[in-house]
Amino acid sequence: MLIGNEGLETCYGFIHGVELHMRNSMMCLCFETTYLVNRYQMPFATFVGVNHHGQSIMLGCALLSHEDVETFRWVFSTWLLAMVDIHPYAILTDQCESIKAAIKEVMPETRHRFCLWHIVSKVSEKFKGVEDFTKATNKFKTLIVDSLTIEMFETNWNDFLTKSKGMNAYFDGYVNSRSTQKQFVKQYEIAIRGKNEKELLSEFISKNKVVNCISQFGWERQFQHAFTHEVQVGSRVD
Repeated sequence: MLIGNEGLETCYGFIHGVELHMRNSMMCLCFETTYLVNRYQMPFATFVGVNHHGQSIMLGCALLSHEDVETFRWVFSTWLLAMVDIHPYAILTDQCESIKAAIKEVMPETRHRFCLWHIVSKVSEKFKGVEDFTKATNKFKTLIVDSLTIEMFETNWNDFLTKSKGMNAYFDGYVNSRSTQKQFVKQYEIAIRGKNEKELLSEFISKNKVVNCISQFGWERQFQHAFTHEVQVGSRVD
């Protein structure tokens, strides 16, 4: 656990032994601060990536005393120190100006994007005064999901405006807003242990179970050797 003084209060940072996950999980990660605020009004911030089994992997987290640029600068700098200064290619966050400024300063080469889930979660609030609410919200969701290029998005967005004119569930079941700091630390360790055991089980299954090819194509055999059991099964379902 790392502790940093920010103003008059304290930030607590939890960093894990993530050497095995860095290469697989650092392509793109999510930094989430809206999942939970504890009884002391300290937001719980998480760094979450995705491993080669398609599972969420905790790469670090912090309890924040403030949500200003200085606090996020400390969190990102401390986290990068633990990551031997390996910067992610991309990071997804909510629409917080303090986070945006801190990322630009500490990780200038990382591509910063707003999380689609957070954008969509605000649709009901933002569209509540729009006539034909259901039709407008469905069109908006289609717009942001189906626009494959910047040019396509801009065209669809302008058309939409003209016509309308109007993490994380990584710790679900372990901690909640009523948890004390003592309970939080205990449950946090239990949650991480459970997630690690799940990953070890997936690793065992992936090494000992074979998803048989259903065709004679060479590319399918390449796919079989390159990807984990979960990814192969998921591709069959899709």
